[in-house]
Amino acid sequence: MDIGPAVSIGVDTGAAKRHIRSLDRSPKAHADGIVTGASLTVTQTNSSDAFWEAVTAFHTAMPAWIAKLAATAYVIMDGSLYFMPATFPGYNASEVNGFMQPFVAQLQRLAINYTTSVQGSRLIPREVLISADSNHALTAALREISSNQAFQIISVGTDVSRDSNIPNTVFPGWRKAITWIELTAN
Repeated sequence: MDIGPAVSIGVDTGAAKRHIRSLDRSPKAHADGIVTGASLTVTQTNSSDAFWEAVTAFHTAMPAWIAKLAATAYVIMDGSLYFMPATFPGYNASEVNGFMQPFVAQLQRLAINYTTSVQGSRLIPREVLISADSNHALTAALREISSNQAFQIISVGTDVSRDSNIPNTVFPGWRKAITWIELTAN
């Protein structure tokens, strides 16, 4: 995999000069395409044992998600398990719901409180918003999606294209993007 030339930087630390080798680019983790995320919160109810069985079930389910190239993060605190969005590159919401189903079935068996959310997101190139036709098409798509009250649309607008001649680790797709849109369904 070509990740670009390395840059050697000399740092003067007084008596000895140390050399640090750093890379001017980061490799692309996966090809551009569909990426779906899943979030889940498990809340301890009456039984502390049931909560910790849910944590065990979560850890049991995780290897299958990782095998599908998911990236996961979670926090356990105050009697809750917060499963941050696990991202599943290359899978749609229906497939991710299927991957989550064995774990959700365990939670139902334990009669423990939980909430789930599956979402997908896309980078929107600035050209889409600049072109009247593309902008109207995007608006029509968002209007149709939001007509189903189960969906929420979250967007972040940003511009990281400045100083694009200076190599850094910004994902190349962000250089052309003006916004990121996430669709969340409960």
